[in-house]
Amino acid sequence: MAIEPQDIQQKHFSNKMRGYNPDEVDEFLDDVAFEQRRLHDEIDSLRRQLAEAKSRVEYFDEMKESLNKSIDRKSTRLNS
Repeated sequence: MAIEPQDIQQKHFSNKMRGYNPDEVDEFLDDVAFEQRRLHDEIDSLRRQLAEAKSRVEYFDEMKESLNKSIDRKSTRLNS
């Protein structure tokens, strides 16, 4: 089950005698939700960077293959 930052912020707990301080719990949940959102944003950014890097690698692999074919053709002509 995926937990979104708003799920954390909107979570409510019942009060019981000798329980946790609700203000402290709310503050902690706000901090956790903020950090979770930050991490989600960082993951999204890293995924975009990875996709861009893969695209560049693919481009340069194609360029390398094209250059190698050109070199092979020139070499074949020179050896004939």
